[in-house]
Amino acid sequence: MPEVWEKLRDFAEQSGELPSLVDARRYLEEEPPQIEPVIPGILDMADKSFVVGPSKCRKSFFVLQTALCIAAGKRLFSWEIPDPKRVAIVQYELKEPHYWRRVRRMAEGLGITSQDLSGRLQVLNARGFRPSINDMRIADADVVIIDPFYKLLSADGRDENAAVDVGAILGEVDSTIKETGASGIIVHHTTKGRAGDKSAIDRAAGSGTIARDFDGCFTLVPHRFEPDAVVVETVLRNYPSPEPFTVQWEWDAFVVRPDLEPEVETSLSVAHQRQAGASVEDIIEWAGSLLREPLPKTELHQRITENFRCGKKKADEAISTLARSEQFTRWKSKGDGVFMIGQQEHLPPGCKPHGIKSAA
Repeated sequence: MPEVWEKLRDFAEQSGELPSLVDARRYLEEEPPQIEPVIPGILDMADKSFVVGPSKCRKSFFVLQTALCIAAGKRLFSWEIPDPKRVAIVQYELKEPHYWRRVRRMAEGLGITSQDLSGRLQVLNARGFRPSINDMRIADADVVIIDPFYKLLSADGRDENAAVDVGAILGEVDSTIKETGASGIIVHHTTKGRAGDKSAIDRAAGSGTIARDFDGCFTLVPHRFEPDAVVVETVLRNYPSPEPFTVQWEWDAFVVRPDLEPEVETSLSVAHQRQAGASVEDIIEWAGSLLREPLPKTELHQRITENFRCGKKKADEAISTLARSEQFTRWKSKGDGVFMIGQQEHLPPGCKPHGIKSAA
């Protein structure tokens, strides 16, 4: 660890700033400065927080929902937002047309309008550009979201497993937060393996420096039983950490599921689930809820096997049964020849149900 502090100290000296030395009598004789909350008891101005989760648990959707609610001044899960704040999202992964659609769908799902945002949410679509810590300074924002952290690390050839590299870039984040006064929220992935096998504070991938450096960390872990549900565990430095809770992805946003105990998926629970397995009926009910719009059969098949950790045969049986029901059907799209599955009303004109005998 000494080399980390040495590098951070060098950075501080180069920037012309050094920590201040304060007579502790002042702390006893004077009132401390006021703290401006973004989310009371959870996130303050000038905090540095992380959102950590495994792939496909919708971390980016989680921070987008957070950004929309903060910018609109609307409740985020059970957390009240007393005053709307200016938010900037720096996203390095999606092309703008896709991110545009994502923002639009989620805002509609949350009932947030352009008038609610009133210019307080800015998006920097930086895919294809070289990530830089200076991206945090582009917008005049109260909260800046960096998604994802590994892009920022890899831009300068830094290694997320090296304490020196991670410590240095987190020092640069601190310097930027001090300069701008904005809160920083950074999206990061978990270590390999089942995230639920580790305690919340140790789930971030790479150097353990991250676990010792944040003011807050929101970890998302797949729910033990419910597909598309995640357990949110929050670890805070300056406030008591709230109790874990469960949220589930429904159409275009996360909703709180108070009826689902926050039980995280672990290696042991996955092994037990594989032994027991979900019924075809349960899979059909879940798959049917996805088909608000048609999906390619291969995509639906993949999502079933991933969510239920079942074999190809059971997924095929569920899809075939679903396609033969009164509400759903499947067809071969014209032009590209992709097999689709969706509601009967989605069957395109001129297309016939594929591989399904008529009732007559």
